[in-house]
Amino acid sequence: MHWARIVGGTLLAIMAVLFLCHFVSHVFVLNGDALRGKVEQDRYYLGSRGQYTEVSEGVYRYSQCLGLALIVVFPWCLVVGGALVSWADRVEKRRLAARLSERGLLSSQQFAERYFGPDAGRIELAAQLRNILEKETGIAQGGLRPDDRLEDVSQGAFPGDPSLFMEIEDRLGVDTAVEDWPRFEEAVKKVHTFHDLVNFVASCPKKTTTESPHLDEPPRGALVTGLERGLSFGFGRGWFVVLGLVIAAIVAGLLGLPLISYAFLGALVSSIGLALAGVGLWLWLLAIAAFRARRKKGQFAGACFSLLVWGFAGAFVAWCGVGAIWGFFANWPTQ
Repeated sequence: MHWARIVGGTLLAIMAVLFLCHFVSHVFVLNGDALRGKVEQDRYYLGSRGQYTEVSEGVYRYSQCLGLALIVVFPWCLVVGGALVSWADRVEKRRLAARLSERGLLSSQQFAERYFGPDAGRIELAAQLRNILEKETGIAQGGLRPDDRLEDVSQGAFPGDPSLFMEIEDRLGVDTAVEDWPRFEEAVKKVHTFHDLVNFVASCPKKTTTESPHLDEPPRGALVTGLERGLSFGFGRGWFVVLGLVIAAIVAGLLGLPLISYAFLGALVSSIGLALAGVGLWLWLLAIAAFRARRKKGQFAGACFSLLVWGFAGAFVAWCGVGAIWGFFANWPTQ
């Protein structure tokens, strides 16, 4: 599956480079593109919002080739690259789950009672941690054993990804110091196996605060819940939708139905644009949460810096998404 990740990642990188080159040349350098330009009496013009800029033939051909490559290559790089990376990830998870199951399957309760008894508190903790690990990795942990390295049962995600410990804090109400990165990084150096994880969490103090428990979290509600579900579907299954829209647009074009083909392309651009806008909004929520958490700890400079960085990143990604949709429909064919 290593080849699939390499090929998929390469295609996604090509897509990103094409988009970046087209965006920079269109907005900041050339002030237009050849696909909306024209050629009159051997004079070449780039077009943008009804305005035309005269350029040399070489620049015009460059813009034309880049625009065509973006239209043709971009969707296929997105679809094929995303599909390969997603497929490789799923196959690796299935293979890992199959290797674990060869040892014999145990439920979370059976696993905890066999290896962490007779103390009732450790049994309950071990069962909860195995359920959390299974949820966070997306891999069935029925064959997990206490001496298994966490990196080996999480596709190498641990300890670089702190989301496991964030979930542990939320579910178990303990303080793993994940918000204080230097202290957290030092603390998890001794956590290698699942048995180490149980000991580490058992030694963590319970969270105690006199403030609202949701003070440092992004505001939750229908918007946040819908955003999380939408992004989860988009990155997990969205490439099926993208592939279907690309195929539909091609078929409609071959059948001589340009407006219908353009409508499918519009749906494709809208889907990708809304996904980018959703990621931007999620980054804004992350910026707010990071700012509040650091400000509460008295790290005002760090709080402002994180708010600036994550807020700018969210604004840029959301602007790319909304701009893509606006740019596409602003040039909807009138004939």
